[in-house]
Amino acid sequence: MLGKKCKKSVSEFICENCDYVTSVKQHYEKHLSTDKHKRLVNASESASKSVNHLFHCHCGNTYRHDSSYYRHNKTCKSVKKIDSNNDDSNVTIAKEEYIKLLSNPELIYKMFEQNMEIINLNKELQTTIVNMSKQTGSQNNNTNSNNITNNSNNKTAFNLNVYLNETCKDAMNLSEFVETVVPTFEELERTGREGHDKGVSSIISTRLRDLEKELRPIHCTDGKREIFYVKENNIWNKEADEKPLLIYAIKKIAQKNIKNILHWRDAHPGCTQSDSNKNDLYLKILMNAMSGGTQEETEKNIEKIIRSITKYTQIDKAISL
Repeated sequence: MLGKKCKKSVSEFICENCDYVTSVKQHYEKHLSTDKHKRLVNASESASKSVNHLFHCHCGNTYRHDSSYYRHNKTCKSVKKIDSNNDDSNVTIAKEEYIKLLSNPELIYKMFEQNMEIINLNKELQTTIVNMSKQTGSQNNNTNSNNITNNSNNKTAFNLNVYLNETCKDAMNLSEFVETVVPTFEELERTGREGHDKGVSSIISTRLRDLEKELRPIHCTDGKREIFYVKENNIWNKEADEKPLLIYAIKKIAQKNIKNILHWRDAHPGCTQSDSNKNDLYLKILMNAMSGGTQEETEKNIEKIIRSITKYTQIDKAISL
């Protein structure tokens, strides 16, 4: 019963409830026995019973198809537009969009999980910034500090302290940089085609490259050891080994990419239908926009993105100050 909505194609095993695709039958059968699959099947059945596949507008009209509902929704005066400037740390979905999402319980579940992660990351980030600010005074007066250090063996050596605090004094804070990032449909589609890590890496790298080096909030001094200096709260600090600031930025930007799925779907009517030429891309977007099906996959994707950041934030120590 749990697999009744799952079908087999010529070369792939597909679970429509979970948007899961594999070419290995053993992996497919293993997926059917997971708690996650069972939970989503039950959620899908409950959602189907509760809404009866109807779409309700605030004005009282009811529609059986989401395409008809969407056309009406664009001109209905009683529908209050969503403020696009809502705080990105609180993923708010309009009632109409939520009803449409019920047909994709996996997407609901993943967005809820990642929204909770962003909330927790915001709290951790605030604590990290406060602690780093308290330490800055003593670190700046300690020439042996692990913070911004100088090479004392050569008077003409690159001076990181001067470069960051003078050359890059007008750089953006990392949180300000994140707020400026607005992923495009093209970037969402690239995420679907090439995978989560490459998609998010491309979004971040494009925005950083658009900035002059002196205005970027991130600089890498050692790509192999992944040593970064990040500006936040108007202060340059060496990023902790756990990379809390970078991980916060990566997840926040990935969350923005996920929120774009609803708008992309509305811009491509019929993409949820299997006979649509956009259906294959839509399914890939659903799978790859998320950071991974397990915690291990999520961590691996973040590691890949951080490694990619080293490539385009590396400081050229041969520059003259």
